[in-house]
Amino acid sequence: MGKRGCEAAGDLVQVELRVRLAPGVTPGDGLFVAGNLPALGDWQPAVVPLPRVGKGLYALPFTAPVGKPIEFKITRGTWKSQAIYLDPAGRFPPDNRVMVPTHDQRVELTVIDWLDRIALEVDPVMGNLRTHDPMIGPGLREPRPVQVWLPPSYDDSPRRRYPVLYMHDGQNLFDPAASFCGQDWKVDEVVSRLIAAGRLRELIVVAVGNTADRMEEYNLARPRGRAYAAFLIEVVKPFIDRTYRTLPDPGQTGVMGSSMGGLVSFQLAWTFPDIFGLAGCLSSAFYKAWAAVERLVRGNPATGRRLRLYFDTGELEPPIVTSFRKMDALLRDVGLRPGREFLAHFESGATHSERAWSDRLHLPLEFLFGPAERS
Repeated sequence: MGKRGCEAAGDLVQVELRVRLAPGVTPGDGLFVAGNLPALGDWQPAVVPLPRVGKGLYALPFTAPVGKPIEFKITRGTWKSQAIYLDPAGRFPPDNRVMVPTHDQRVELTVIDWLDRIALEVDPVMGNLRTHDPMIGPGLREPRPVQVWLPPSYDDSPRRRYPVLYMHDGQNLFDPAASFCGQDWKVDEVVSRLIAAGRLRELIVVAVGNTADRMEEYNLARPRGRAYAAFLIEVVKPFIDRTYRTLPDPGQTGVMGSSMGGLVSFQLAWTFPDIFGLAGCLSSAFYKAWAAVERLVRGNPATGRRLRLYFDTGELEPPIVTSFRKMDALLRDVGLRPGREFLAHFESGATHSERAWSDRLHLPLEFLFGPAERS
């Protein structure tokens, strides 16, 4: 691969991705790359094909900004069929490949198997998880699954009521076999561990599954986002409050998600503070609707003093880092106090992935539902 030099390319470098198939590994209907750049399909698993350039060899050249982290996965067209591979040193890389290019370079990987062709991690759900019939609301095109995780004392304490956390992307929370990427948030394990350690009040977790309309539904600035909000408020929450022993007031009701799910969690709390008083917003895609979010906050600054908000970012996920800093400054500017009404957390070295969110899930849980008396 020819060396162009950063001086000639301005702030861009040339990257070549080369993928080999190990003996016995077949490409199916073709290989694709999905990553965090437009040239890599913006995380769509079947948009950018990897051209075949030789027997068992596939390659894709693309340009990338100097110093910007690049994340990608190799697939056969779906998240369930993503690759398991070795790097040139014979090591298993993380589920997301991450690189930060400073000069023209080549990235080489060897695919040794596919996720859908091996046994997924054995990870039985811890605790009492109940599954309900799929639910739908007006303005939404597809029903979605709803699961409810119940705390340890629920069946043995018939008069006790519990706070509730509503979580988006429900398929990714409890079971790696149901997750789009074979990695779950391990919500059941994390919550159980924190409760046993006395660091978390017992709570009910409601997992609301996503659909193909996720990008529109997880943004209240869009019509389907407003329909999704109405669905949660008028369909899901009333059902949960009728069916389970909940503490239904806003100070005991939280909403949480990541990426677009973090964006909509923030919007839900700030727009409907009489329903959702707590919001956990991990790696939030605020930049997807920044103008609307800023108008929401500046137009109703007193709302924030009625809420408890957590938001964060991993170091290796721009432009989320940029919008994280803007949100931190915005909330301070309208008078919210860090550590009281909101907590902003920066995680060094973290990527945009279920594994990263699982690793720091204890932070929003303890900030929003910790046992300490709030002052």
